[in-house]
Amino acid sequence: DPHGKHRVLFILTFAPRPNDRAESRMIGQGGSYSIRWDMWGHTLSDLADASWKMAQPWAALKAMGIFKLPGTNWGWDYPAVVSMRIQNEDVGFTEDELDEFIENGGFGWLPSFLTEEASDAEEWVEYLVGCVDGIKSFLVKANKVAVLSYFGVATVLSILQFLFTSR
Repeated sequence: DPHGKHRVLFILTFAPRPNDRAESRMIGQGGSYSIRWDMWGHTLSDLADASWKMAQPWAALKAMGIFKLPGTNWGWDYPAVVSMRIQNEDVGFTEDELDEFIENGGFGWLPSFLTEEASDAEEWVEYLVGCVDGIKSFLVKANKVAVLSYFGVATVLSILQFLFTSR
């Protein structure tokens, strides 16, 4: 509508695929990349067969840089782009925005007990490392409980088997 109050600005950015080994180039900084996290990592050729190349769980795995379907190429994955933006204090990743992110609950999909040691962080890197440390600490404890439970149950069952078969 030429007489409407609102306008939409559509910005399309073409960036070369990241190098396979080490990447020193960066995608354009300072803009807002308003796509869902699971759409990162895809290339223009993925759009040709989007119904299967960009379907779940493949989209999430490719966006996180974990797995790509055979015959496809890597694009800019979410962790790589976020780490570049954090390092450069780009839009959405300044210290003030970290405070707001933490006040709004941080990673809402993570239980708060996993991120509480990171809640007083002053920088994004410190916050992310604190979150990873919290997750690691929890997983180590869960692993110990699982292993001890396994050995405990195996020991009890072995004793019971010995008692019932020795009669």
